[in-house]
Amino acid sequence: MNRGHGFGGHTFTTQTFCMPTFYFSYYYLSHKTGKNSLQIESLQIEVVISIVKYLLTFCLSTLAFPQVKVGDDAPPISLFRLDNNKYYHLKDDIGEKSVVFSFFATWCGPCKKEIPKLHEMADSLATDSISIYLVDVQEKKKLIRTFKEKVNIELPILLDKYGVYFEKYGGETLPLTVVIDKKGKISYYHTGYEKGDEVELLKHLRTL
Repeated sequence: MNRGHGFGGHTFTTQTFCMPTFYFSYYYLSHKTGKNSLQIESLQIEVVISIVKYLLTFCLSTLAFPQVKVGDDAPPISLFRLDNNKYYHLKDDIGEKSVVFSFFATWCGPCKKEIPKLHEMADSLATDSISIYLVDVQEKKKLIRTFKEKVNIELPILLDKYGVYFEKYGGETLPLTVVIDKKGKISYYHTGYEKGDEVELLKHLRTL
């Protein structure tokens, strides 16, 4: 998944910049350092190669997943809601309630097992102090709505259309479940789902 940033109405990803850099590096190093390099000053070659190495180092470092852990400030979230065609902003809940985000996809087997457990949790918790959101990662609205009806999802669904927020939260595996406390800190962080995980999550939520 690409790491992206909104810019001028488009999504700018590190790969937008880095992929041309890789291609340029391959072309230059495989052509310009061959027999034709005799026609180029050695100093020019060294300068260009140094620039290429710097760009490659930059790209490789930015493509790495961010490190997110319990106790960190939660990265801001602003995502479109599937149910009411409005944007949800995490900042509106900070100071008022704790929030659970479960990043999922319709093709994810463990996600399908976790979602019913999240529904049970939502029914047993005070909605004025904790909110639970499902965050779909990189799927079409039509597919999500079909899935929602099929498995009878009542929890609100947020749309991470480009996977930007999944990556901001260090996501590599689905489902990814993150709890943000009232102070805006990450208080719980768990990847994947196995039977019994919901017990630990519920136990944690009751301490908030």
